[in-house]
Amino acid sequence: MTDNRIRLNVVEAIELNNFSNAVAGQYKMINSGSIIDFLDKIKQRYDTQK
Repeated sequence: MTDNRIRLNVVEAIELNNFSNAVAGQYKMINSGSIIDFLDKIKQRYDTQK
């Protein structure tokens, strides 16, 4: 928290031709671990679409 405000850490990826297929993740901290987790979510989404 800074200045009595809660920090919101959101990472999101969109497919430009299909906005309804967005992948988003909310994390306590944005660091290498959270980015790797987010990229794994994207990979799982596209693996299931094949």
